[in-house]
Amino acid sequence: MPIRNHLDIVGHRKFDVAEVLSGMVPINNILIDTGKPDDEWLKKSTELIAEWRAIFRSIYIKWALALNGLDVAVEKYSAPAWQAKKRFFVTSLRTERSGLSKITEIADWNGGDAAANHQSVIPYIAGWGIIDLGSALEEFIFDLYRIFLWQHTEHLTQGAEFKNLRRLRTDAMNSPQDLAKWEEAFAERLDNWQRNAVYKSKRELFLAYCNHAGLKTPSIYKHTTLETWADCLNGVCILRNCLIHPNAKVPKELGDFSASKLNIGYDFKEGHPLQVTLQHLQCTECFLDQLLTGLNFSFVERTGVRLPETKNTP
Repeated sequence: MPIRNHLDIVGHRKFDVAEVLSGMVPINNILIDTGKPDDEWLKKSTELIAEWRAIFRSIYIKWALALNGLDVAVEKYSAPAWQAKKRFFVTSLRTERSGLSKITEIADWNGGDAAANHQSVIPYIAGWGIIDLGSALEEFIFDLYRIFLWQHTEHLTQGAEFKNLRRLRTDAMNSPQDLAKWEEAFAERLDNWQRNAVYKSKRELFLAYCNHAGLKTPSIYKHTTLETWADCLNGVCILRNCLIHPNAKVPKELGDFSASKLNIGYDFKEGHPLQVTLQHLQCTECFLDQLLTGLNFSFVERTGVRLPETKNTP
């Protein structure tokens, strides 16, 4: 399950293979269940992709709704009929001499000012949408990695410093109490690993995961690869970081990504003002959906199944 709960206003349904073959059903994710204990991490990973597809989409919809509300407000307060009879007030709490707080007007605008000020907020909301999606992307990568590492603990227990941890893993087969001790100890090791890995490039982290998990570019993909997915993923993280630490101008790194062939629709130019729009938010959500599909296909082929060729290949 995701590390922290997210709003899910999309949800998802599961269909049996027989239902899929019997007619058209709205599927966009394939769940793997080979029945083999060694493949349990693959089963959990494809289930996680289904959950995160709904989460990414819900995050986008949440911010799209906020932007829609601002657009509606601009239209409403720009209307001559509204401006002729009404004014717009902003209220907040203010403390009186008595020490008590009460609702107080802190801004009083006419319709033109109200419309203009709502319009000026739109880039900030779009930017926060990018930050939200970028942060969720980081969580998703760690979620996938943790599923893999829980079943392949050897990657985090090598070296003399983890000798006691390896002993606990061996003892875990003796009793439920020993198993609980091992799981608690490894969970702590996994958490420590993640705290350190947070500072790594997400491109590097993603490719390291793919390498450890034995994932390859799906055979039906002709124009993109795991490496280009990592480049695009990194582009999202670059933009998110720019917005977390506000830059008045587009930095070279973001400008270079936007100028690349696979720029996921980003059109930022180095040295220009950094302005985020709904279109950038849409491009980001679209890429994340495509990333999940590509990973889903990679997991399917990881089991030895080869995907059928299609006319339109990514």
